[in-house]
Amino acid sequence: MVAVREAEAHAAVVALQNPLTAHYLTGEGWRSEPPPPPPAVAMHLDEGGAVLRENRTYLLTGEAGLGKSFLMLGAAVEVANAGRAAVFLDWEDSRRTALVRVRALRVGVTERGLSDDGTAHLFYACTVGDTTLPPLLNDSALVVVDSVSRVMGAMGLDENSATDFLRFVTGIVEPLREAAPDAALVLIDHPGHADPKRARGTSAKRPVVDVELTLTMSAAHRRLVLRKDRHADYTVPVGGAVADVYVHRGEETSALHYRESVATFTEDGALRMTVLMEKVSRYLERQGAPVSKRSVVEHVTGRERNLSRAMDTLAAEGYVEATPGPNRAQLLDSLKPYREATDPKAHARVSPETREAPLQPHTGGTT
Repeated sequence: MVAVREAEAHAAVVALQNPLTAHYLTGEGWRSEPPPPPPAVAMHLDEGGAVLRENRTYLLTGEAGLGKSFLMLGAAVEVANAGRAAVFLDWEDSRRTALVRVRALRVGVTERGLSDDGTAHLFYACTVGDTTLPPLLNDSALVVVDSVSRVMGAMGLDENSATDFLRFVTGIVEPLREAAPDAALVLIDHPGHADPKRARGTSAKRPVVDVELTLTMSAAHRRLVLRKDRHADYTVPVGGAVADVYVHRGEETSALHYRESVATFTEDGALRMTVLMEKVSRYLERQGAPVSKRSVVEHVTGRERNLSRAMDTLAAEGYVEATPGPNRAQLLDSLKPYREATDPKAHARVSPETREAPLQPHTGGTT
């Protein structure tokens, strides 16, 4: 603590001597911990954290039939079950479709539960053919618009026109954001015909949103791939997997389950904790001094056994130096950065868990 105060005092003196340091991030500032992202809203991961956070605007794309609407209805149910307001504005389907989907998510939501009588937390409005926005609660935690192209069509706008998209922003996005300033606002859209990785229509959509995610299919599960991350809310690079999404199906119901994508397979079929290896490496690079393995486990999100495996691999391959510490602790120090994107041993990203893994609903708080 004394050393920290001395460092702060020294930085203040330097700032007085050199006005540039009052405006730029320099010296010790580069090794400081970044502030945490906003509180979590929905789609909580087993390993901690969440996909959706407060005060962010998301663009969710993906091929037809992958379940974008079902995924967001699941997020809305999660929010409502936590006692917060969730709003789903549907220009794509019908009230009946929403009821069938929500009832399949292992919750007893009834017709009254989806109403706007002020007693429910889950609000649904079928707005097909209409562009009038229903009233919103200003403390809404989640607002979903399904979908951008259908809304623009109802407004008589051309989705390929940047000017028309700005009219959509002015007429729909800005009023929603003003009505629910702290909500996670999700805009569902369809992919472009030529490039399934990006939304259809004008490229003016991307600058408006904070995060762009693409829903893809990977083996036995779906995957959310990061396309844009304005505020660095996620620890994976653009192009990486934010989460693996599992749909656990029963005879009459289904449940959504989210896990962090943490591993790849190497050429010889061995499991390699590449995502966690990069997260551990980045954490150690910021420390400036050796830290214990326990410190890594406490500050890097992930299951302890997987983190331990990642740390052992980094040490064995020369990315990290492991030395004995006090009380039989093992101290780790960064020797060189590890990055999954440049790892020659990484082959194909997969989830280390199987689809048949037991369902363990999220029970923690917002992290």
